[in-house]
Amino acid sequence: MAKKMSGLGRGLGALIPQKTEVNTVAVQRPADDRESSPDASREAGNGTLHVPVSSIMANSEQPRSHFGHNGLEELMKSIREHGILQPLSVSSRGAGKYELIAGERRLRAARMLGLPTVPVIVRDADRRDRLILALIENIQREDLNPIEEAKAYRRLMDDFGLTQEAVAGQGGKARSTVANTLRLLELPVPIQEALAAGKIAAGSARTLVGIDDERKQLALFRKMLSGNITSRQAEVGASRVKGRNRQDPALLAAAGRVREALGTKVEISGKKGRGKVVLHYFSEEELERLIERLSS
Repeated sequence: MAKKMSGLGRGLGALIPQKTEVNTVAVQRPADDRESSPDASREAGNGTLHVPVSSIMANSEQPRSHFGHNGLEELMKSIREHGILQPLSVSSRGAGKYELIAGERRLRAARMLGLPTVPVIVRDADRRDRLILALIENIQREDLNPIEEAKAYRRLMDDFGLTQEAVAGQGGKARSTVANTLRLLELPVPIQEALAAGKIAAGSARTLVGIDDERKQLALFRKMLSGNITSRQAEVGASRVKGRNRQDPALLAAAGRVREALGTKVEISGKKGRGKVVLHYFSEEELERLIERLSS
């Protein structure tokens, strides 16, 4: 069940650095939307509108990429029995049309059930605010897969320049949880895909993160996938590989500090006063962010 979002208008101010001007997200007057949408009806006292399902456009920048069939079936069963308990968040597009901000699964379920209307709360949000709201709502959901969650954290950091602390505070998570989840994006694509599909658990995937050799990562991953080893055996195998690649503790600590400062994977190696620092990036947007941070 999704956790209730609280104080999103105030949260946006804390999320985005003060030097950036952003419109505060607030609920529009329902009466304004009734004028533009004659088919909409309002629940007295709580600002919730009931609008035609056909009037809601999908969010073009929906953070979620996986919508499990079983999860939708369970949601449809719940909606049949209890209705939609949490209104969708939308923004008005004029002429009785709305764009979805958050609530993609509820909208999909409503369409599959053939519901004529759904409850919504209309928010006055520009493109930037809509994306932040969608990301936060998804982060706070319990059914988000680990890779989707990690990508949502990364997008908040890359697109809006947030620190791990700010992301953790807004999403209601511990900073260590955010940091550990972000590290899953350092894994090779096949492992990420398996994790997103639920073929391996997040805990098993985390045992692979610290293995620097991708071939060894994938070899251990394939054993996990085949079921030939237990989770404990996988941990032991990963520890052995990491032990063979043990680095200078001082360099590991230094890499950790740089990783915290830049928000990306960092490798530092060297001896006798010489060495190299390697910064990893996982998208063009992240590369631009790193260049900007290093240049400032």
